[in-house]
Amino acid sequence: MSGHKIDYETFESLKLNFSEQTETAEKSFREYYNSVMTMEYKIRLIKAEEELYCDKFTKEDNSRIIRNLDTRRTILHNTAIAKIKNLNKLSGLLDLDDFMSGSISEESDDRTEIADALFEFCKAREFQKGNSKDLQTAPSPEAAKNLENSSRDAARAEKAKTAVAEKMTSDAMRTAVEPTLSSLTESPAKQTDSSKNFGE
Repeated sequence: MSGHKIDYETFESLKLNFSEQTETAEKSFREYYNSVMTMEYKIRLIKAEEELYCDKFTKEDNSRIIRNLDTRRTILHNTAIAKIKNLNKLSGLLDLDDFMSGSISEESDDRTEIADALFEFCKAREFQKGNSKDLQTAPSPEAAKNLENSSRDAARAEKAKTAVAEKMTSDAMRTAVEPTLSSLTESPAKQTDSSKNFGE
């Protein structure tokens, strides 16, 4: 992350003077962070579903879901960038260092570095609030809930996959056994006729 760093002292000073703006900005950062995490885990789940069902309609639905998630992520990213620009302007009013250093724009290279800085900020804030013991990996509460839901969905998909496999095996066994069962359940008269024909 070259050039894009967050000044946490500036943020604390901004909180004292512009509490509403900083609260709104932090909420925006968290929403973007959670949207990225949700999208990553949804994509994993979608891939598992495609392996399970392997049909055209499922893939089309999944492509639509991914597009919607990506659109939401982009919108939240743009909103977060706008909030960063606003915090930097407020920092200037107080003669403070910028909230986030570096060029703050929507250009592709800048967007990636800004995202990295925001992720670290969100993790650090959770750690600071005592919601995490691990600064590097801990997700926010909303993200943790999304992870839990995704894990539950993945477990359901795996259970469904097992049920389909068991049904296929059962159908195959039934197909193999049915001719034998049919011969065992023939009427006595038919079996007698068969014996008579055999003796002739």
